[in-house]
Amino acid sequence: MLLVPESVPYKMKHLVIPTDFTNNSAKAFQCAKTIQDQNQSNLYALHVYNIPSVYFPYIDRKKALDKTEKHLLDKYRLFLKKNKLENIPFDLVYHEELSVVGVIKKYAEEESMDIVSARGGNRITSLFIGSITNELLSENLSIPILVVK
Repeated sequence: MLLVPESVPYKMKHLVIPTDFTNNSAKAFQCAKTIQDQNQSNLYALHVYNIPSVYFPYIDRKKALDKTEKHLLDKYRLFLKKNKLENIPFDLVYHEELSVVGVIKKYAEEESMDIVSARGGNRITSLFIGSITNELLSENLSIPILVVK
């Protein structure tokens, strides 16, 4: 389902794919790849993460962030290999103040990107869209969103 705000031109030239490395996320990548092939679009992957602050009194913050980023980069490489995807530029964003949706929205708007999103990996809500996608849809975004199920 493609949602394009009324006053926004439909371009789909720069696509950001928020990912949680699930099979459902892979569907969004496959869909974005098809769009890329048809429109010569640029694809970018984005993962937003957080480490609960409860851990920081006990562990070094810098080391924890470095170790987490290395782990997530390895996880992304494995995700690409498992799903037979080409190397798509990947950004990790640590969120402290903004919500996951706030980070995705800010990232997409600052970089003038359209969002390709998928229902998350929660099997319980398999008939519904995921909470992140739902929040994205409820935001007053000035960019198109493609929801893949």
